[in-house]
Amino acid sequence: MSTLRLVLVRHGETPSNVIGSLDSRPPGPSLTEVGRRQAAAVAESLAALPVVAVYASVAVRARETAAPIAAAHGLPVQVVDGIHEAFVGDLECRNDPEALTAFFEVFHRWTKSGELSVPMPGGESAQHVLDRFLPVVADIRSRHSDGVVVLVSHGAAIRISSFAPVPERHRRLRRPASPGEHRPRRPGGRRRFPHRLALPRLGRPPGRLSAQPQPRSCRVSSSMPKWWAISCTTVTATSSTTSSSVWQMSRIARR
Repeated sequence: MSTLRLVLVRHGETPSNVIGSLDSRPPGPSLTEVGRRQAAAVAESLAALPVVAVYASVAVRARETAAPIAAAHGLPVQVVDGIHEAFVGDLECRNDPEALTAFFEVFHRWTKSGELSVPMPGGESAQHVLDRFLPVVADIRSRHSDGVVVLVSHGAAIRISSFAPVPERHRRLRRPASPGEHRPRRPGGRRRFPHRLALPRLGRPPGRLSAQPQPRSCRVSSSMPKWWAISCTTVTATSSTTSSSVWQMSRIARR
């Protein structure tokens, strides 16, 4: 038996986040000063974990977010293809109401209706994102049998990849207005799927970061081929048009 925990980290704030622009094409912009502080805060929050590897997408903002995390553990940042943001096509670099409405219409069809084959206008579908993202996670699973692996990616890509393994009947999550634990409920109100959301207040300057709840470990056989056979935690370093709140997700995968 072995334990591997995958921590998916969304990059820190960029100028595009500040103006609400849909920016998906790499290499993209660098972090703002606030974004660098957010990256440092996430690095601090992960410093006590037994991190064995740090991966980042090809985007500049992801690599800059990964740098302090890797440095805290004396590790290099390993840049990998396939985990970049979902391409928004004709909506690229736009922040007008028409573009944002078009983006969210498609995004909600992915996440609320499970229509993964629907593409962004001139861009990728959720299925396209999964087809490139999940093999990277599978490769990481084959390289590491235990410890913590940090993968710095992007908001929509992380949401899509984290959402993918959840059975259809569990895809609608209850999200109360205040931070706390969230578990999907089946008809009748009984909690069913072992999925826990906690909403920490990330994005603050180092020293003010609130204590982070640690998810339970997930022990699985090293021979299990499925990429989700790990404990998966998602940490958002910043919020933007694709994520109105900062949240952490821990999925306990079971055979």
